[in-house]
Amino acid sequence: MPYIGKKPENIIATAVDSTTGTFSGAVSAASVDADGGVTVDNITIDGTAIDLSSGDLTLDVAGDIILDADTRNIKLQDGGADWGRFTRDTT
Repeated sequence: MPYIGKKPENIIATAVDSTTGTFSGAVSAASVDADGGVTVDNITIDGTAIDLSSGDLTLDVAGDIILDADTRNIKLQDGGADWGRFTRDTT
């Protein structure tokens, strides 16, 4: 039975197969398919990796790219095998 009446302000959508539009505030979903692209101000990742299923990853920024590794090592890998490393060495 459909809901009849004024929609509460804190409800964005319920039981929706697909939605098109602009969202503000927190949006929670198991996955998001954004064929037109996604623009975000900040990204926080709760897991341990950014994993692309195919293609290249390009970082294009107007400023610096900062890699901050607390272990003093930045590893370069291909297929999980190390092939290079930057190491902070005070000597």
